[in-house]
Amino acid sequence: MWRYIVMRVLAALPVVAVVGVITFSLVHIAPGDPASIVLGNDATPENLRELREYMGLDKPLPIQFAKWVGNLAQGDLGTSAFSKRSIWFEAKGRIQPTASLAIQTIILSSFLGISLGVISAWQAGRPLDQILRLVSVLGFSVPGFYLAFLLIWGFSVNLGWFGVTGYTRIQDGFFEHFHSLALAVIVNGVLGATFISRLTRSAMLEVLREDYIRTARAKGVAEPGVYLRHAFRNASIPVVTVIGATIPALVTGFVVTESIFAIPGLSKMLLSAITNRDYAVVQGMLLVVATGFVFMNLVVDVIYAYIDPRIRY
Repeated sequence: MWRYIVMRVLAALPVVAVVGVITFSLVHIAPGDPASIVLGNDATPENLRELREYMGLDKPLPIQFAKWVGNLAQGDLGTSAFSKRSIWFEAKGRIQPTASLAIQTIILSSFLGISLGVISAWQAGRPLDQILRLVSVLGFSVPGFYLAFLLIWGFSVNLGWFGVTGYTRIQDGFFEHFHSLALAVIVNGVLGATFISRLTRSAMLEVLREDYIRTARAKGVAEPGVYLRHAFRNASIPVVTVIGATIPALVTGFVVTESIFAIPGLSKMLLSAITNRDYAVVQGMLLVVATGFVFMNLVVDVIYAYIDPRIRY
């Protein structure tokens, strides 16, 4: 097992290196002068020259890349061109909102998606299955911002159960914290659950046709045991894959949600950096998100080996 994990880690290292090169390249090939954007139209040539020197834009790209990699090796993501502060300093106050929103969304979407998918497979071809499949199609079709505005109109404007916008830190009240994120969690959780439920249903129906399922039923195993103990474990590999890939994607996917509900998270920081062409922040955030994808793929690979011992060989 440990040999399998070590091999997966070694295979992930080149991917991280390629991600770093792509991240650096994408930001620098974009048109426009970041120094001019930061200083505005009234900037003097002297001010532009000084800012370009400060941002390192006066040096050739290979030297800029080497310096960026050297800073990364020391744990330094860079400094914002606007605030002149470390990216870690800018991001540390935004980690909690995004992390809390991501954890709650993953729990809600996984629970709803897997539960509805198993129920839909159990009732395949029956009215309940048709209803759940229709709901899934609607979940794919409805944009996130539209669902967010519907929830605000229904639960905030008309019923008054939630505030329209705003965020409460967990230090200022446990219940108030979850209450301030409730609508955002529901929006992202419901949209994520629709895809997970469809995938769970398809995987379950495929496994239920296998011979060992018929054998389990012939031995007198009750239907809940057949679905949960025998079928779901073998059908869970594609489900785990989707859930694992969803986690780092939430950082960028929360851009709309955090903007609508005024949540001061990492996604708003990334959106602001892209708008202002703040190179260092964009590079740092993209690298963190991309590395998160690679790490989650590694975790998923390890979970595969526990779900199906044959994979490690």
